[in-house]
Amino acid sequence: MRTIFAYIFRETLMPLAACTGAFVFLWVIYDMFDNFGDFVQAGAAPAKIFEFYWQQVPRAIAIGLPIATLLAALYCLLTLSRNSEITAMMACGISPWQIGAPIIAIGGLATLLQTWLNWEWSPQAVRNREMIVEEFRSMREVAKEKREQRAWQRQTVQLKAVVYRSKDTRRLWFIYQSAMSKWQLNEVEIIQLSPEGVDLWKIYARSAAWDGRTWRFRDVMRVEYDPRGNAVSRKEVEFFSEPSLTETFEQVTSTVRAPDVLSVPELLTRIHENADLGEARLAPFRTYLFYRVTVGLSCLASVFMALPFAITASRRDLFSGFGKAILMYFSFFTALHFFVALGKGNQIPPHVAGAGPLAFFFVLGVTLFCFRVAGWDPRVWMARLKRRPATP
Repeated sequence: MRTIFAYIFRETLMPLAACTGAFVFLWVIYDMFDNFGDFVQAGAAPAKIFEFYWQQVPRAIAIGLPIATLLAALYCLLTLSRNSEITAMMACGISPWQIGAPIIAIGGLATLLQTWLNWEWSPQAVRNREMIVEEFRSMREVAKEKREQRAWQRQTVQLKAVVYRSKDTRRLWFIYQSAMSKWQLNEVEIIQLSPEGVDLWKIYARSAAWDGRTWRFRDVMRVEYDPRGNAVSRKEVEFFSEPSLTETFEQVTSTVRAPDVLSVPELLTRIHENADLGEARLAPFRTYLFYRVTVGLSCLASVFMALPFAITASRRDLFSGFGKAILMYFSFFTALHFFVALGKGNQIPPHVAGAGPLAFFFVLGVTLFCFRVAGWDPRVWMARLKRRPATP
């Protein structure tokens, strides 16, 4: 049995790697045709273009891994069936469960990989993509002042009048505008509150830049308050650094970021710190939280969509089983994105929107495979119903 397990495992793993690599390659080619004009007009160096696409590889793998797992499972099983190997295995007393166990193991490994990618790498790749594309577009051959003005407008149009509140540190951030690609805020006011809600200090700054670890302010005024809320000191400096501010640039600007570019930790923080905003406003974030946590199981679900139809000793059912598995997968894919759209609009509960289609098709695939292992054939069952005499 170990030899058969290793053989089927290898015969599935090789096409899985090939399908995933092919999907990533085709995705890069398609995207390159879409953005090639920006690269040429920006005069981007080949190293910069390579960096751009290298950062997108985790996202491309996360997108293509479920369908690659399905195709690899179908290819392996249908090849075994075409070569009459499944017939020989069943004749030797090997059950469909033993045949499918190596492929289920492959699906489990793919599930772990996709869950890891969707946890943080894939959302980060989307953000990096947006930043680099904007950088390429800002490098076009136009006048320097107009180019900088247009780039600033593109980067700040979604980040005006930002308000961020941190429950853990009891700080409020008021931001007039921000540039995502520069990690910079303009016209910033920060208020530190006491547990009783009284102002402890305030910082007013013309700009604030985040270097990855520390906030650096320019043209700063800091005002200290006593326990009763009265101003007791005021200090103005040109440059100021505040290591005690633990909020990152991503956290401060998370209130205006789309939920599909936030990682799981960022979604949890966003929901925790804004729990009083109401169900409707938090519905997109809760929906994507359930989606990102459970979407990795789509690889394992793809395996169970293939097993009931592809483990067959009949060559006549080869292409029929292939078509049924593909149809089932695309029904799952459509339902998954349709339910996510409904969840973002607060039309259905977030846990149903993010995990409902996956749970349904996963259970359906497992049920069909269990029927296949037990030797249950729906065509035989329907034929028996037709032959059953009618009761008087």
